[in-house]
Parts: sequence; structure tokens; C-alpha cells
Amino acid sequence: MTAINNTGSFQSEHEVVLQGLSQWLPGPSESGKVFYGVDNFAPSADAWNRVPVLFCPPGLKPIHPDHGAMARDPEGTARALGYRIIGRLNNTRVTGSQMVADAVLEDPHAAQLAKANRLGISTGFDAEIGPEGRIRSPVSPNHLLVFVNCKKAAAGEHCGTGNDPRAAFNNIAPVEHPPMPRHVSKDLSEMEAEQQRARDVRNGRPLEHSMYLSNEQAQEREAAAVETIKARGKLDPFTGTFRDFRSCEGPD
Repeated sequence: MTAINNTGSFQSEHEVVLQGLSQWLPGPSESGKVFYGVDNFAPSADAWNRVPVLFCPPGLKPIHPDHGAMARDPEGTARALGYRIIGRLNNTRVTGSQMVADAVLEDPHAAQLAKANRLGISTGFDAEIGPEGRIRSPVSPNHLLVFVNCKKAAAGEHCGTGNDPRAAFNNIAPVEHPPMPRHVSKDLSEMEAEQQRARDVRNGRPLEHSMYLSNEQAQEREAAAVETIKARGKLDPFTGTFRDFRSCEGPD
């Protein structure tokens, strides 16, 4: 007798941003950073479709595997770390300043975490890097690591934070925001400020009185300005100098 399990095959496709480009990120160079240029990733974009997608379960600390071991024996290297190879990449391409792909996940647990927006991703590749941090040749893809993002981790779960903040799963539903009320009431201080602004415009005064000062403060400031003018005197247009106010004169 032959046992038959009618589970069929499971696949879940997710659009992902594998790598943000045209940016400096921390990396192994003398300067401590690496520039991820479009010209370094575009020529070998198709090669990412042939690398394994590794999943680090929530109970393990995510680390990148040895690249040589992954190239020689991806399945054995994944098992040794407690990881699983959960799928592959399709249609990897560079668009604008990012490298995107369709990630086909064949692992229900990983696909569920991806749908819940809980997964982070990190690329693993080889490249020749100059001391200043510039990549000198097209990169050679090795693997893609998928893990629980620390921002979405539950209590007690191991998690990771990707080196590239732009790398993410893109098929997440938009966050629903509560509807704004149709009528928004303004507090009394805001209404008073608007009324004072309108009065200042009508009177030809600068708006800073109402924007930064209360009514009382504005009046005090104006009174101080008048006293300053009185102390300085009146400008004589014929001599260009200030003189004392006469008994019948006052500040303009």
C-alpha cells in the first residue's frame, strides 16, 4: 500500500525590494561604508533568480551563512544553521534606485509571517570593494536571508534588523486610518489668535504680534515702542538729525 497525502503544493508570491541603490550603507571597507550603485547591481540582476531564499525561524538568531559553504551545499548549510530554504526569486530587476523581485515562498509559516508584515530581508553577495567603499565590479549574488523583523517581533522571539532600511516586502495592505471628523472644533486660544491676525491685517500691523504674542503682550510691546520713539525724538527731515518733540507733537 502507498500512503497518499492530498496536500498539493503551496506557493505564495510576494513582491519585495531586495536592495535600495544609489546610497551609502555600513559595510566592510576601510571607510566603514559601501556605496550600492545601480551599475553594480543591474548587470547581475538575473543571477538573483538562481540563489536560495533562506528562512531563519523566530527561535533562532539571524546570521548570514558562510558564502563558500552556501555555494557548495546550500541545503546542508541551511540545515546546519537550523534554517530552511523556503523558495526562490523570480523576475529580479533594477528599477530606478532599487532592485526588486517576486519572491515565491513555498513555506506556509514564512508566507504567513510575510503576509503579516513581520519579515525582514537581507541580501548576501560577493563583490570587489575599494578602500573608499566603492564597489568595483558587478556583484555576485549568493543568497537572500529572511528573518523576523525586530520592529514586528513578539516577546521572546529572536529577530534581526536589516542593513538596508529600504529592503522590505511590498505586498502589505495599507494601514487603515480612522476617518477624520466632519467638523473640527478649534479651542478658544486658536480662535482668538485668528481674530487678532485679522485685526492686525486690517490695521496694517506685522503678523508677528498675533503669531507669537498674546493681546496684552502685543499692547505692552507697542507701548514700549512708543516710549522708545519719544526718548529718541523726532527726525528733522531738513537736518537729518533727531530733536526733542515740541509740546504740540507726538510720535507718528
